[in-house]
Amino acid sequence: MHLLENCNSECKEVAQKLKSSFYVDNCVTGVFSANEIEIFIEKTKLIMSEGCFNLRIFESNVASKSVDKHSGETFILGIIWDLDNDVLKCCTNFDSLTCEVKITKRLVLSTVQKVFDPIGMLAPSTLLPKLLLQEIFTIADENSMGSGTTSEYCKQIYEMV
Repeated sequence: MHLLENCNSECKEVAQKLKSSFYVDNCVTGVFSANEIEIFIEKTKLIMSEGCFNLRIFESNVASKSVDKHSGETFILGIIWDLDNDVLKCCTNFDSLTCEVKITKRLVLSTVQKVFDPIGMLAPSTLLPKLLLQEIFTIADENSMGSGTTSEYCKQIYEMV
């Protein structure tokens, strides 16, 4: 933060954008036009090099000489970004889950927690299964659930997918 607050005046606008764009070791931000990409990357490297931070990889959905990857899929904070279509996707693997499988509290907990969402983008779709999980854990029997709860669980999981 100190580095961004004390950069030269020529890079203040980029530094301001960087202040709110870092998450652990990833910087996720955007620019409004393809022309801005080169300027942004150049100024970002200049600012961060003053603190001995070597920025190596830049990804964008627009091709540019400073951009290392501009097509295919990449991961950003646990979410898949399709660079070609500029779409964010969630990686879920519920293929093995069917309503014929004996549904237990452990299976419900495991399935609900498979969705990795560190920035909360998927919260609207994961809220109902988590509420159902709360309801399930009020049931006394550790290994099984009532048929009404089981069918509700199947419905919630298929809506989440």
